[in-house]
Amino acid sequence: MVGTVDKRGLPLMLMAMVTVMCLWLLSSVAVAAAEPYGDAQAAYKAKNYALAIDLYTQAAVQGHGPSQTDLAVMYFFGRGVKRDFTTAAKWHRMAADQGQVLSQTNLAVMYDNGQGVPRDYGEAAKLYALAAAQGDAYAQNVLGARYQYGKGIAQDYGRAVHWYALAAKQGVVMAQFNLGALYEAGKGAAENYPVAAKWYGRAADQGDVEAQFKLGLFYARGQGVGQSFIKARKWYLKASAQNHAISQTNLGILYAKGEGVAVDYVQAYKYFSLAGEGSDEVAYKYRALIAKRLSPAQLKEAQEPALVRRDAHRKK
Repeated sequence: MVGTVDKRGLPLMLMAMVTVMCLWLLSSVAVAAAEPYGDAQAAYKAKNYALAIDLYTQAAVQGHGPSQTDLAVMYFFGRGVKRDFTTAAKWHRMAADQGQVLSQTNLAVMYDNGQGVPRDYGEAAKLYALAAAQGDAYAQNVLGARYQYGKGIAQDYGRAVHWYALAAKQGVVMAQFNLGALYEAGKGAAENYPVAAKWYGRAADQGDVEAQFKLGLFYARGQGVGQSFIKARKWYLKASAQNHAISQTNLGILYAKGEGVAVDYVQAYKYFSLAGEGSDEVAYKYRALIAKRLSPAQLKEAQEPALVRRDAHRKK
C-alpha cells in the first residue's frame, strides 16, 4: 500500500521525511556557521581584525545572525576593513530581519543619521519598535521619546508613558526622568505628583542632575512629597555640585530665608555668585540685595569662595 495521502496526493510519510531532511540541513548549516563565528570572536579579541573579518563573513553568508551583526559593526567602525556604512547597513539589515536586537537598534541609528542609508525617521521608529518589543531598554526609551515628540511616528503621549515605564523599570535614567516629567505635566497619564516624585527620585539616585533639581523643587513646594526644606537643600546641594545654576540660586534663597537651615547671608551670597557664573542672571540681582546686608568683612568672606570657583572654571 502506498499509504495515506494529503489533498495534493502526496504520501504523508514522504512529506515527513522531506521535513526531517530540511530541518537536518538547517541545523547543519547553523552548526557550520557557528564554528567560524567562535573563531572570529577569538580573532577579534586578539585584535586580528583581518582574520576576524574573514571568519565573520564565512558565517554571515550562511545566514548566521550574530556574525552578520558583528560584521556590520566592523564595517561601521572600519576595523580590519575600510570603513563602509553602506555595507554595514546591509549586514545589519540581514541580522535585523532575523531578530538580532543589536542590529535593529544600530540600523535604526543609521536611519536617523543617514549613514549608509537614506535618512528615514519612520524606518528608524519601526526598528526601535522591533527591538523594544524584545525588551531592549535603550530602544524602549528611544521609542518613548519618538512617541512623545512625534518623530517618525504619530505623537502619542500614552504610548510614550508605556515605553518610558518599561525602560525606567530597567533602570534607564533618561526614561525615569522623562516618565516623571510626563506624570508631572499630566501628559499620557493623569497628573500625579507622587508618581512623578518617585521617578524623579529614581533618576536622582543615579546622579541625574535635572532630576536632583526637580526633586529639590518638589520637597521645597511639598509637591507630591511632604514639604521639607532640609530635603530640598540636600538635593539642591547634589545638583549644585554638578554646577546646576538654578539649584545654586535656590540654595541661596534657602540660606537667605533660613528655610531648612539657619539664616546665613554669607552662604547666600556665595551661592548667588556661583549661580550667576553658571548663567542664571537673576541670581546676581539677589546677590546685590544680599550684599546690602553684609558688613565689609562679611562681604570679603563671601566673595572668596566665588573667586576660587571662578578661577577653577578658567583653568578648565
